[in-house]
Amino acid sequence: MTPEEERIYLTNLLIDATAWQISEGETRSGIELECIDRLRKLNNMPSIDVVGKPSDEVLNENDYKALEAQKLEDYIAEKRANRSKSKRKWSKNRVRVVIDGKPTWKLRSECRKEVMPGWTTKLHWVWDGPSGDEEPAVDKLGDELWNEHEKGE
Repeated sequence: MTPEEERIYLTNLLIDATAWQISEGETRSGIELECIDRLRKLNNMPSIDVVGKPSDEVLNENDYKALEAQKLEDYIAEKRANRSKSKRKWSKNRVRVVIDGKPTWKLRSECRKEVMPGWTTKLHWVWDGPSGDEEPAVDKLGDELWNEHEKGE
């Protein structure tokens, strides 16, 4: 056995030994129990029955399919939860409106609800444009340049 193969073997042995859960009355360590279990398997003897040792059952094709299906379901559920969480956060202060036949998101403060044409009770959001709260930007540099231009003539 090469040094690399021996390292791999010992690493696997230690990893398998840590899987043992020792009961309070047991005097042997996990490494001893793992070695005894491996020797019994080599001699085709029944495995020792100690609480906490994972079973060495071989999984069949249906088991693998069930595991993969469960992983896929968990993945899809996680994606849906994240997407709805992101959408709730985004739509907290925004609404969906149609502008020129194209649906888009606008700030709720820039929109109002109206009764849909042809309906009596159904409402929809209508975009009013940006709110008039902010002052229009003044181009001071442009005004100064224009005044200088006027004076120069």
